[in-house]
Amino acid sequence: MGMGREIEDQMKLETWTKVARKMVEEAGHFIIPLRWVYAYKLDEQGYVTRFKARLVVRGDQQPEDNEDTYAATLRARTFRVLMALCCLEDLETEQYDMPPGYLEPGLCLKLLKGLYGLRIAPRLWFEALGFFKKLGAQQLVEDACVMTYKGVIIFFFVDDIVMMYPKEKKAEWEELHAAIMKEYTINHMGELRWFLGIEVIRDRAQKKLWLAQASYLSKMAKKFHIEDDDQILGVPQCKGLRPDV
Repeated sequence: MGMGREIEDQMKLETWTKVARKMVEEAGHFIIPLRWVYAYKLDEQGYVTRFKARLVVRGDQQPEDNEDTYAATLRARTFRVLMALCCLEDLETEQYDMPPGYLEPGLCLKLLKGLYGLRIAPRLWFEALGFFKKLGAQQLVEDACVMTYKGVIIFFFVDDIVMMYPKEKKAEWEELHAAIMKEYTINHMGELRWFLGIEVIRDRAQKKLWLAQASYLSKMAKKFHIEDDDQILGVPQCKGLRPDV
């Protein structure tokens, strides 16, 4: 099901067109193979909610060129600062997930848009998010993956997008929400609960917020065969150390 949905989504986006393989080879062009990558989405309890399949380009077999492939990514410390601000100001949060953009005998695909795996793909996607700037959003100098729009804070990591805003700015968020839903085929996931494998737990009444990685810890415990070990392990850090944050 996930593979069929991926093909259908990419065809709707007109990511490629079919061309004769023989013609491409005779022209001396290199054909880069594709592969499938499988993943899944988890809920707050760590249960699988959705299986995903992505068709990606074998970028490791892509010929080298001098094209600029740099694309900014959200810094971990920026995310922590934003979550602290969210807690302190009791901000509303809205999360979005951007879905990914039959091989037939004798045919190959000519890409018309970026596809996962291409060296240039992250940069193309980052440039596509310039859509927010066209609406009037201002990009932060300190972190290019954070923007502000009429009191609404927007931050993203690749295709995971989050918006935060105070209650009195709901109309501005609705304006931005309508614009992005019109521009892209995107999933609105509601309140922020998970981001990059980190669970976001809030007690809004007490203005408290926790960032938990229970799933990651369980995975590491299983990897190192200590999931059933109740021994308390020491921490490799000097006692009383107070690092600057």
